[in-house]
Amino acid sequence: MKSFVTAAAVLAVFTGCTGDGPDEQGTMALGRPEVSVRGLSSTGFMLVWDAVENAGSYTYEFNGGEPVSTGDRTVSFSGLDNHTEYVVALKAEPEEESPYNASDYTYVHVFTDDVLPLETPRIVLGCAYASNTIISWSVVSGASGYEYTIDGRTEETGETQAIISGLEPGREYTFSVKAVSEDIQNSKDSAPASITFTTETGDIPQYLIVPTSVVADAVSFDVYAKAGDLYYYDVVPGYLMSRYSSVELMETYRSAILQYAEEQGISLSLALGAVLSSGTGSFTVTGLVSEMTYAIIAFGMDTKGNLTSSLYTSEVKTTATGESDGPDFGGSDWFSQRFYIDNAISSLGGEDWTSSTVTEWSGYGVEDMRYRVLATADFNTLFSDPPDQDLLKTFLKDENYAYVATPAHLATINTMGSITVVTSGLLPGTSYTLSSLAVSGGEEVLCVNSVTTKTDPTAKTWFAVSAVTDEQYGDPWSTAVAVMRGVEVTSVKYMMVETSALEGVLEDSYQALLEEHGHEADAENIAAVNGGGLGIRFVNLSPQTEYTFIAMADNPSGDRLVRTAQVITDEAPDGVSGSAASVKSGAAPVRGEIIKINPADKGLFPVESTVVPSRGNAGEKDLWTIIHNMKILENE
Repeated sequence: MKSFVTAAAVLAVFTGCTGDGPDEQGTMALGRPEVSVRGLSSTGFMLVWDAVENAGSYTYEFNGGEPVSTGDRTVSFSGLDNHTEYVVALKAEPEEESPYNASDYTYVHVFTDDVLPLETPRIVLGCAYASNTIISWSVVSGASGYEYTIDGRTEETGETQAIISGLEPGREYTFSVKAVSEDIQNSKDSAPASITFTTETGDIPQYLIVPTSVVADAVSFDVYAKAGDLYYYDVVPGYLMSRYSSVELMETYRSAILQYAEEQGISLSLALGAVLSSGTGSFTVTGLVSEMTYAIIAFGMDTKGNLTSSLYTSEVKTTATGESDGPDFGGSDWFSQRFYIDNAISSLGGEDWTSSTVTEWSGYGVEDMRYRVLATADFNTLFSDPPDQDLLKTFLKDENYAYVATPAHLATINTMGSITVVTSGLLPGTSYTLSSLAVSGGEEVLCVNSVTTKTDPTAKTWFAVSAVTDEQYGDPWSTAVAVMRGVEVTSVKYMMVETSALEGVLEDSYQALLEEHGHEADAENIAAVNGGGLGIRFVNLSPQTEYTFIAMADNPSGDRLVRTAQVITDEAPDGVSGSAASVKSGAAPVRGEIIKINPADKGLFPVESTVVPSRGNAGEKDLWTIIHNMKILENE
């Protein structure tokens, strides 16, 4: 009985027994070919089969057509119709003067359909040495394994890392990897990702540090070392590295560890055994500052406290808070969304930004809206990268997969202009993608945005700005004060302009605006930024006008941050007026006056003091964490 499944790209192969056996006349017949399907798509496919013992050739019939003979064990079909079933009959033919008869047919039923590829792996080059090159890539959902190629060699692995040896020093190589589908009925292999690199001319170091993941407040990395080889590792701000020689840095750590053990009455061997690592290991350090360069350090030490190696380092830079490499597109003048993380909002529901995201939908005349939050890795697997928007719309229209906005939600959006919701129960340090489909008057609008949760509930930055009006510094309808605070800031440029002057100006262009119109802080002012804070008073502003303060700061590691703050002047008393220049009109921005400020003034220093849910008492910290939290290099 003929039977097949007509799901997307589903294959059914029907055969009888495959061993040699007598036919109806008692003559031995060849075994049937064992067939598999490769390269299935909406317009074609390939059949591949194993060699049949004693077979000299093979005959196939495509959709009941004329028999075709071939000596190969593959056959391809292209230019086919989508969403169509095709049947291929294949049998083995005996060699000349063979006592065997041809085999029975194997019938292959193939239903062509659009089959999406798996997500393309994201490659991270850990190190490139002739004797040991380490390349990692992201996990791809739905993959049975991975296939990578370098220098003409192709290997298969179930891991997400390749350790390659036998390369030549100082030579350029290209490495590519693809995810292999575990179910060709529902997805095909991913497109290959590739990276070109040049191997180092020197040999591999004693301690090889390989970063594997970097987010806004955490870094994960591997340290490769010989079995039994003891070493200490840490992650420190990059600007500290210029303060110490390698020997001074290692000695500072060694002395601090020995002193702590003595003060706590812990034996030296026990203390060092608790803080030192042995052999190759994987580590994650959290609680870092966003958008700042860090150095991962490692050096050898024995259980007697002696240094046994030189210092090894690897530099990384944390990302911006919430930054994600997931998709961001869509929206219209009547519907848009903002997808972000915010401790203040999440805390209202007993969450924080390690486990929740915030969504703000804005619009008018919205008749229907569907939405779904997925891990970005899962989103890319389902809808490819870049996303198949038609498939995504179909997904969102299915109430088995998407959530439907309630009438109350739609009413709030249409009457109030926006609504804010919190999605909870998420994983820390993970990228998520929100997709929404809104309908109005028969028009559909798709919005897709991505954000990454944090691993730490606290907020940290190395440069911050604020702007306020305050009567103690001048009339609030014509005067505003901007304040800058930082850590290890080496240079600052700033400006104050009417917010309306920035209409249509992208934030990416603010740096160029500062270069052209900004005022540069001198050494004394920078010292104030790194101390209690630098206050700048702006006068002769227009009443009831919003202004934007923009500042750009650099640090010793070459990191740069551009920060903004908005302030609105008060309404002027009767008979009082004012005006101010703006970039938009072509005039220079308002120039500020440096003033003395009180660092304890909470009006000038608004501190985000959101109460987040308690995580409970984690108990005593391990000795490595205690040493790490001492911030030894910063306290010297």
